[in-house]
Amino acid sequence: MKPYYETKLGKTKSLITDWVETWGIDHVAISYSGGKDSGVLLHIARSVYPSIKGVFSNTGLEYAEIVSLVKRMENIDIIRPKKPFHQVIKEYGWPVISKQVSRFISDCQNASDRNKKTVNLRMTGITSTGQKAPSQRLSNKWRFLIDAPFKCSNRCCDILKKDPLRGYARGNNIYWMTGMMRQDSDMRDKILTKTGCNSYDSKYPISAPLADWTDTDIWEYTHKHNVPYASVYDNGEKRTGCVFCMFGIMYDKDRFIRLKRNSPKQWDFVINKLGGGKVLDFLGIETGKYKPKRLEQETSQLKLFTG
Repeated sequence: MKPYYETKLGKTKSLITDWVETWGIDHVAISYSGGKDSGVLLHIARSVYPSIKGVFSNTGLEYAEIVSLVKRMENIDIIRPKKPFHQVIKEYGWPVISKQVSRFISDCQNASDRNKKTVNLRMTGITSTGQKAPSQRLSNKWRFLIDAPFKCSNRCCDILKKDPLRGYARGNNIYWMTGMMRQDSDMRDKILTKTGCNSYDSKYPISAPLADWTDTDIWEYTHKHNVPYASVYDNGEKRTGCVFCMFGIMYDKDRFIRLKRNSPKQWDFVINKLGGGKVLDFLGIETGKYKPKRLEQETSQLKLFTG
């Protein structure tokens, strides 16, 4: 193996050892999603501590191949949310664009006397004390979503994943290890830079032993050690989270086209039965059902412009 890879692996094992020695093996568990990253973390952790437990939060939105893989794994506890996805989007709204954009849109869609300062912040980027806070301003690009015929919200992840895991942790005195990596997003990079790979003193202590790994490292380890992984990766998926999620959709516009090809029943459920097709249509994203109105309008305007 390449020296840098061995260095990363050694650091990961050291982080795992420090975490387990701090809390005790009975109070540490892997947050196992069935994805490639947490699969590698589980394999490495069990090479050091064979009895370490994994916990899978089954939101009901995973690929069937993911659930099947999880059920074949040993020593994995499966937990579920209190509310199903359809109830979450009915009460709070759809997860679209990103967690931040959905939260900002939700604030504006639910404007009232109680949150008028927050709404003003989202629209102007200026706090109630007159301080500039540009990062808290809703980009003009997404303001059309305020008047969308559906609600937007960032609450989905909390209700379907984080709350069940936190409940399990409280009930079993567990301190999590996760497959979170810096490369996943700018937000995760900022968090890991601030807290470090092993965050002992945060409100929810958490360990991210794979923080400095890349997808290339993950696949190298996976193939070298024959780590089981779900076949959806071989079908073109790079991430295997909740299949109905629309976070990051503008950077992965074929997501629901692939879903139709790889899991037609799930595609039909979210697009037709839950109304996700109308959400994607409003965003101008193709679903495989029909060309969205926004895309048709842009195409027509382009034809007129080019003659």
